[in-house]
This record gives sequence, structure tokens and C-alpha cells, in this order.
Amino acid sequence: MDIKDILENGIASTAAVFSGWAAWSARQAARTSDSNSQRANHISESAHRTAEAARATADAVAQIEEDRFHRELTPEMTVQILVHDQGVPQRSLKIHWLGPTTLRRLDSVSISIRDDKDRTNSPVLGDGRDVEERDRTIWGPLRFPPRTDNADEIGRHLGSFPMELHDTREFRLERSVRPSWYEGPDGEERWQRQYSRSPLRLWITCASGSHRPWTLSVEVDRAHLEVSQIGGPGR
Repeated sequence: MDIKDILENGIASTAAVFSGWAAWSARQAARTSDSNSQRANHISESAHRTAEAARATADAVAQIEEDRFHRELTPEMTVQILVHDQGVPQRSLKIHWLGPTTLRRLDSVSISIRDDKDRTNSPVLGDGRDVEERDRTIWGPLRFPPRTDNADEIGRHLGSFPMELHDTREFRLERSVRPSWYEGPDGEERWQRQYSRSPLRLWITCASGSHRPWTLSVEVDRAHLEVSQIGGPGR
């Protein structure tokens, strides 16, 4: 082998070494780049999760504060059944708005009479008409006279009305009507006896401005005509 061949082989070997080193360096650079990219993605995702958690915490705190403020504004009322004896005793429902003074005005107050219990799944007889009559029956001692004081046709719901702070409103009441299957000469007596000791159960829903409505539940004594106080800050 002459000197020329030796030089060429040396150059080729050196070139191969540099080529291998360059390939290895390129791979290392690629791995480093991938590692840096993954680290950057991890940091970005971690930052995103932290921001989301911060937003969720802020929303939760804001909701807690909003709910607390809403409870503090809960209307406080007294509710009572009155009996006016004008030869024939007549009952009425009296409600009085006590506060809080922060509201000053209720744009809408609506009252609904509740049944003694949920009868949605109660057994019925007949061809289906019993279901309709059951749903139209007020299962309790009293109702609003139908189509009086803006009451509906069965006397369960009163149309809404506004109230100013410390206002008092009074609405007529009458005995509820028994369903047709309380038959016989003692049907009315059995119906009235069923609710002789039962209170008048009500939902009272109040709305004011942009606040979420408040729905108050009350059972009004009708035996001793005692005053029931409902609602109020924090309730």
C-alpha cells in the first residue's frame, strides 16, 4: 500500500469518526430538545391547572358569599288565621311583612296551599278520572275561595301581589271540598274529621329586584289561632 492509499484511508476514517460524532450530537440535541419541550409542556399544563384551581376557588368563595347575602335578606313574616264571627264564622289568612329593612319592597309575593303529603303515587280507582280529581283536590282543611282575591279555579294558588315593608295583607279562606269518593250522608263529616287537627300548610314565594326568589314553608295553626313567624335573616 503506498502513501497515497494510506492518506486516503486515514482521511476516510477521520471522516467516518466525524460523521458518527455529528450523528450522535444530532441525536443528543434532539433528545435534549424533546426533553425541554416536554418540560415546557409540563410547566404550561401545571400553570393552567393552577390557574383553573384558582378560578374555581374564587368562584366557590363568591358563591358562598352570594348565598350568605341571600340568606341574610330572607324576608321575615308573621302568618295567622283569623276568625270573623258575623253570624257565620268566616276565616281569613293574615300575613305581615316584618323585614329585613334592606329590601323595602317585595315585587312579588305568591301563596300556595300544600297538601298534607305528596299523593303523586297514591293508589286510585276507576278509569283515570280519579287521578284528575285527586290532583284537583286540596288535601287539607282549608282553601282560598276559587277566583276570589285572584285565586285560581280550585283555590290552591293566589296570584302574585307586591308588598311594601311592614305591609299587612288579608285573604279569605273557606273549607276545602271533599273528593267524590267520600260518599254517603257522613261523607262531609268524615272529610272534615280527617283534618280537624291539621294546620294549614303553605308555600310563600317572595321576589325582589334581581335577587333570587325566596320560598318559605309554614304550617299555620288553625285551632288556637296562634301567630306563626317564618323566614328572617340567616334562615
